[in-house]
Amino acid sequence: RSGVGRRNDGDNQPIGRLYVEGGKRNIDRSKYGSSTLLLPKNAILNYELQTYRTDADGMSITCDGNNHPAEDSYDGSGVYPMREGTVSEVVQVVEGGSTFYDIKDNSIPASLNFNDYRIKGEKATIVFQSGALAGREFDIVQTEESLTGYIHEERRFKLVPAELDGFEMPGGTFIPAVGDKYALFNISLPNEYLSNASQKMLEEAVKYFHEHSHPTFMFEGEVDPIWARQNWLEVGGMFVPGGHILFSDPQFHPEGSVIRIIAVKTPIGEPYQPELTLSNAPLSGSFAST
Repeated sequence: RSGVGRRNDGDNQPIGRLYVEGGKRNIDRSKYGSSTLLLPKNAILNYELQTYRTDADGMSITCDGNNHPAEDSYDGSGVYPMREGTVSEVVQVVEGGSTFYDIKDNSIPASLNFNDYRIKGEKATIVFQSGALAGREFDIVQTEESLTGYIHEERRFKLVPAELDGFEMPGGTFIPAVGDKYALFNISLPNEYLSNASQKMLEEAVKYFHEHSHPTFMFEGEVDPIWARQNWLEVGGMFVPGGHILFSDPQFHPEGSVIRIIAVKTPIGEPYQPELTLSNAPLSGSFAST
């Protein structure tokens, strides 16, 4: 029906530049030149028919044709270079009446010798991502000079036991198993891992940029009950929160776009006259890089 209302969806202004800060884990500042992950430098990413560019320092993003003066920041601290491995064998070692557990991962490439990627002054650790030890972190046997607890020829890690949650781990029911996922931390990785993490952060940040670079509005209006009654079998199931419709309005939104239904209110006794609240927040799309 005519009489659609519009109001601002939030108070934030559309942004024209986005500053991005990445994660600190597995970054060797002495080699990388930064204590946090950077964006790819001077990179171009096409998203939703728009071109986004990073600066020469890998710290911010702009969008071609976007002249909004407002700036914003994106927290990419959850993105950092990481290799998730899989336990292929568990080795029990008995020494002095104590049982220790080593793990092997035969999927580690021959070129990835972790002894070559130790960060000076950092203590390399393993965090299990799945299995009985999921979320638990263990030191790898090491000295100040060498990662003695990783034997590359065997793809083997020697774990330092720790008391966690009142239990000695690994031990008892809390032991690693074949198929468990793990990741190393406080250790650097080859450049390809840095590049992959940097590209992932760029894609996440661009999606955030896109969603915050246009004014967003909420539209409220009633569905024509005569039209709805005549077409209810085809359209009745579409009037649900989270659904999408092609919306246009000669005054507010003449170009038209697919936007979300965020709320539906149906008056008592009027099942064919739902009142819809819509939001023009952009939909997720796909990436293309050059």
